[in-house]
Formats: sequence, C-alpha cells, structure tokens
Amino acid sequence: MDIAAFLSAITNFTKAIQFIENLINRHTGQRRRLLLELQENLSTIELFSKSGVPIDKVILALKTEKLKEALESNFNFNILENSRVSQSTTGDVPFYSSYIGSSTEDLFKKVYLKITELQRVVEIDTDNPNIRKSVRLINIFKLIKLILVHINS
Repeated sequence: MDIAAFLSAITNFTKAIQFIENLINRHTGQRRRLLLELQENLSTIELFSKSGVPIDKVILALKTEKLKEALESNFNFNILENSRVSQSTTGDVPFYSSYIGSSTEDLFKKVYLKITELQRVVEIDTDNPNIRKSVRLINIFKLIKLILVHINS
C-alpha cells in the first residue's frame, strides 16, 4: 500500500489507531513496545485535533522512552521492515518525498528527534509566534503514518 492509498483509507485518528493495533498484534517484545508507544502518541495527538486540549499539554504528553531505549540499545529496526522507503511507498505526496531512501531506523530516529525538539520548544520558548507548534505536531502525525505504511509494506 502506498502513502496516497493509506491517506485515503485512514482519514481519521480512529482508523489510524485500528491500523496500528493490527501491527501490534503481529509483533512481540521490543517491536511491540515501540508500536505501542507510537499508538499512544497517535492517541495523544488526537486529543489536540479532536478535543481541543491545549497544544502545549499534548506536546509534553508525547512519549519517547521506548524510542530512546531502542536507539540507545542498538535495536535492529530492520526487524520491523528490512528495506528503505521507496517512491511507491510515498506516492506523489510532496511531504514524504524527502524520506525516500530512509531506513526504518532513520524514520524512528526522526520521530524521536521531532518530538523531543518540540517538547524543548514548549519548555523553553512556548510563546514564540514564529514556531508553529500545531504544524509541527501534525507533521509528527504524518511521519508516524509513513512509518506505519513502511513497516506494513
């Protein structure tokens, strides 16, 4: 399934969470813990999108512990998907074109870095009008969706 098909199939958070639950049921151990953390983050982002929870609270509630553990322990992300992101995976969606050629580990690392960077912004410079936190949060959501498509391919 390419990203364009995925985006049309998953038009809301509920479907995205159902999709990740199917992946979680197929994995065990560290892989499952990573996917569970992604699922938690999707649910947390949904709070901002649907319930109007203040964005700073949502950002600070995002989890990165399992991602950090996996990155620090040299976890083999290729267990989830042993390939690089292809053109067919990203479709013609411009947002995803920069990720073509990325490994599974690259994608997880990018999610970790984007979340921690956004959390630092909230802690240090929360009122800066030049930082569009909602756009960055939605971009994290999009990147998580790319990971889901990639590891399901």
